[in-house]
Amino acid sequence: MAKRIGANRMRKHTEKRRTIGNTMSKAAAKGAKGITMFAMVAGVVGAAIFGAIKLSHWASLSPMFTVATISVIGTSRIDTAEVLKLSGLKTNMKMMTIHSKSVQMAIAKNPWVKSVDVSRHFPNKVVISIKERIPVALVSAKNVFYADNEGMLLPLFNGTYSNLPLLSGITDIRMDSVKCIGGQTFARVKRFLDECRQADPVFAKKISQIDFSSDRLVRMSLEDIPYVVDISDADTKTSMYRLKQLVQSVQKDPRGIPKQINLCYEDLGYVRW
Repeated sequence: MAKRIGANRMRKHTEKRRTIGNTMSKAAAKGAKGITMFAMVAGVVGAAIFGAIKLSHWASLSPMFTVATISVIGTSRIDTAEVLKLSGLKTNMKMMTIHSKSVQMAIAKNPWVKSVDVSRHFPNKVVISIKERIPVALVSAKNVFYADNEGMLLPLFNGTYSNLPLLSGITDIRMDSVKCIGGQTFARVKRFLDECRQADPVFAKKISQIDFSSDRLVRMSLEDIPYVVDISDADTKTSMYRLKQLVQSVQKDPRGIPKQINLCYEDLGYVRW
């Protein structure tokens, strides 16, 4: 009986060693397979990187990748020649030497440029896409500037003709890296212009000059109407409705053209002949 128990133990011990051996063999085989796979991936990646470097070097030297066309789109006020000068781009330069971000920063130095995108279209074309600032008024501040809807002051062009209203009495002008109207002042100006257009866009276009010198009222002139109008901008929409009605009434008045209209009083329009 004792011999049988020893034999059973020996058989179990042998089976256990065989199981451990099989497990170790599988692990070794799996490890070898993983190392082989890693080596293959590393080889492929290395080859790809080497190929990319060779391709980049070839592209930088090949005459096929030489700038043949530079297109400028989105401009109506900025001269194309000015854009090209700022960009530094020229035909016959290598496509691979163009750094889009640097070119964009250079073009953005023109104050009329709101945003710019430079894209390379291989093998030989570059496209410069520009979004210009849109002026909403003229501003008299020592010199006359355009102003866009963010308060940026923009230089005039030679032979400028504009039917935009001329703003005066604005002293809060920032002269940092860019010229612009101060925040609170511009908020007042923008609110006034927006509410005038909302009240009556056609009548709002008749406004030729607006003076913001006073904190309590806005003084303005209208096209083809030689008198001064004072209104409160606390409620511009209501003031504009009242002004339109009063102008129509005054034009029919037998006393002729008045010298001044004042709508700064609540529920009262003051006309002086």
